[in-house]
Amino acid sequence: MMRFERTIAWRHLRTGGGTTILIILAVAIATMVIIFVNGSIAGMSKKLMGNQLRTLAHITLEPKDIQPTPLENLQAASRSDRIYTSEPQQTFQQSTRINNGGEIEAQIRPVRGLTTVMSQVKGNAFALKGSKRESVTLIGADPEQQERLISLKESLLTGRWPDIAPDEVVVGMTLAEKLRLQLGDRVRIQSSEGVTQIFRVAGFFYTGSPQSDEREVYIPLRAAQSLFAMGAGVSQIAVKLDDAFAVDKTGPEIRAMFPRLKVKSWLDDNEMMTNGMRTQTAIRSLLTSFMLITSSCAIAAVLIVSVLQKSKQIGILKSMGASEQQILRIFTMEGLGVAVIGGLVGCIVAYILLSIVDSVTLPGRYGRVDKLAPVALDLWIVIGAFVAVVLATVLAAQWPARRASRLDPVEVLRG
Repeated sequence: MMRFERTIAWRHLRTGGGTTILIILAVAIATMVIIFVNGSIAGMSKKLMGNQLRTLAHITLEPKDIQPTPLENLQAASRSDRIYTSEPQQTFQQSTRINNGGEIEAQIRPVRGLTTVMSQVKGNAFALKGSKRESVTLIGADPEQQERLISLKESLLTGRWPDIAPDEVVVGMTLAEKLRLQLGDRVRIQSSEGVTQIFRVAGFFYTGSPQSDEREVYIPLRAAQSLFAMGAGVSQIAVKLDDAFAVDKTGPEIRAMFPRLKVKSWLDDNEMMTNGMRTQTAIRSLLTSFMLITSSCAIAAVLIVSVLQKSKQIGILKSMGASEQQILRIFTMEGLGVAVIGGLVGCIVAYILLSIVDSVTLPGRYGRVDKLAPVALDLWIVIGAFVAVVLATVLAAQWPARRASRLDPVEVLRG
């Protein structure tokens, strides 16, 4: 039906020479830059988010703080004209124990979207080796379940985990350096309850997070319960989800199940990280918009020059009976043609560049290898960039296309 328009548009592209190449190059560069920028920022965001979430429980259940009951408007029995009031003050000693952890775990497990539910004992302690003393965060849980929660084995530098004995610990490498610990060394752990036990170092891990590597110590659940004098109780229930961002849906559901417990999501304590992610997303959107606007203006300018160059051809076509709609479709098809060709070239070049950048590594600490710039080779980023550039190019072609369709053939041929 539009064979005539397609034939003329293709002929214009073939005979366009440098103009056609210039437009295709502009589209290809715009596509390549959009994909590269989005892939790089998405890759860094994914790495940062992955490192943070890998060591976090997505939802935690803890005992609620005890709220005191105020004595209001208490009248003295002896003097009816006096009124005594009290100001509520929260007590320093709060409930820190959940005694029915197993029952709570059983109730939570049927909730959809959960991967791991486990009881933990978590608290402050001191690690002592000789005259050295360091403040640590002690985390006690079943090692196999703990591994499913935080994947600590991926960060293990040396030693064993999760197959550790009841009297063994795994510590961060930075903490180990401060205490000058070696595999098999004995270290004393003193809890905030004043209880002290001696453990053997079974392994060292390095996550890249200072908070984890400098402070965290992992021990079996029974040992932690003994250190904090909890008996069979635990300090919290940790929950891991298939999707970390599903806490907005799953959190209220669990909160409704346990109104007497404090239910927190990882978002509550990581506001800076989530704000940073939103900022990165906004920057990606702004950069993409600027690049699309810039490339569209450049393409429109080049197409206007092309219309001026082909004004006599347009006049001849209109004198032969071509309608304004046909001329409009011819130049729209030219814009679509250079958009598709340039977009495909840009996608291929961007994929090659991202693959090269993703393969470049640098030596990290403790013999680990880190990527220079982690990227996200996401098919949806490529498809989104291609579609956006094609649409922007076709829209940019509308102005010169309408200008071409309105040329007066008599004035053009008169020159």
